[in-house]
Amino acid sequence: MNAFLLGDIFLYIGAIAGSLFCLAYWVLAPWWKSEMGRHIMAFTAVISVTLDYVVYRSINPLERPQPGVRAIIFGAIAIVIVWRLWMLIRDQLLHYRGRGNRDDNGNSV
Repeated sequence: MNAFLLGDIFLYIGAIAGSLFCLAYWVLAPWWKSEMGRHIMAFTAVISVTLDYVVYRSINPLERPQPGVRAIIFGAIAIVIVWRLWMLIRDQLLHYRGRGNRDDNGNSV
């Protein structure tokens, strides 16, 4: 099996798994009730749409590319990654900076 074929197989598996995750998470979990749930849904949806678009382009290589679709997809990727970065900074750096030398229970260390 060559690397190109293996890459296509992983691409299709990723696209299908991501889409199935979004569908299952939408139906089975109250993802909209927390920021983390919304972020998990948004991040996975953006990755899934990106993979779905790459699958579509690989199946239809001669079709003219749509720059607007590409811009929307890459813009969405940037948004969810910046969102994730902000959550990291807010929850890990800013949260602990104001606490001084304390453990997770608020006790002095």
